[in-house]
Amino acid sequence: MTIVVNTLIILTILYILIQIFYLLMLLITGEEIFETPEEYPTISILVAARNEEHNILHCIESLHALDYPKDKTEIIIGNDSSTDRTKEIIEAFIKDKPHFRCVSLLGDEYPSTKGKARVLAVLASLANGKVLLITDADIIVNPHWAKGMVKA
Repeated sequence: MTIVVNTLIILTILYILIQIFYLLMLLITGEEIFETPEEYPTISILVAARNEEHNILHCIESLHALDYPKDKTEIIIGNDSSTDRTKEIIEAFIKDKPHFRCVSLLGDEYPSTKGKARVLAVLASLANGKVLLITDADIIVNPHWAKGMVKA
């Protein structure tokens, strides 16, 4: 069990460092990635959430504040059988935001996978974007995050 926890901690730290690197490169170069919004590829941002009532609102607010064109952005949040107010918070926030979707998982999807891997597999199968971006429900992304990731 501790090996799994340590591996997840290391992967999370590595993921955050990669995001920081890409954002720094974007800020250093100061370049716009595309000339016009029509040139931006469509993106799907996948968020796995389980019992994240204390974090999810900050996460989805930061995703809503991205400087990426809304008509090129799809944000899919997978509610993984949360027993707290996570789903309620998500649904209240996204009710007037058509580029957001909340998918409630039952727990029997992709039986060969578990936890976050199962949630992300389901969300990826529903995604329509040319580029898939993944973030955790307890992360607040920088407004330039999506542009930086797409540029990379």
